[in-house]
Amino acid sequence: MKIKCDLTKNYFKVYGEALNIAHHRYQVFKTHKINYLNYYLKVILNFIIILLLSSLLLIFKTNECLILFTIFLTMNLIILLSHIIRLITIYIYHHGKHFKGEIILDEEGLTNQSYYDIKITFNWSKIKAIVIGKHSITFLTDTPFYFYVSLSEKNKVMASLEEYNHKDLLLSR
Repeated sequence: MKIKCDLTKNYFKVYGEALNIAHHRYQVFKTHKINYLNYYLKVILNFIIILLLSSLLLIFKTNECLILFTIFLTMNLIILLSHIIRLITIYIYHHGKHFKGEIILDEEGLTNQSYYDIKITFNWSKIKAIVIGKHSITFLTDTPFYFYVSLSEKNKVMASLEEYNHKDLLLSR
């Protein structure tokens, strides 16, 4: 069954949630608990916490503490900027494709052909979990690849899972 992925309305919500689920895939595999926090919200919260903790060094008002504060601030800004650059490049890529893609769920497994017409197929044995979040449905594999679609495609995904007897892969709230 072909499942169209249209992310024109809520791209940042869907992508942020899917990225967070993919980053915590091993925790999801082990505990079957899903952290629904958006990935980029976590990045901003980490930035603020590190900034506040490093600003405690300013209490001492010594040269060494000022140097350490400058180093922590610089590293924190570099990390934040790298996340922003990653978000912008992925946004530009999806914008060029008009935020549309397609995955196919059939008896072979999951097939994706939305990246420069390269056909990627994962057998059902490689798909370890299908996570239904607040905004996205994320397909986690035992490789670094993950796929996501908008939650509006839930009925098609559920129908495909029932048809091919793989409802045991499903994780939801």
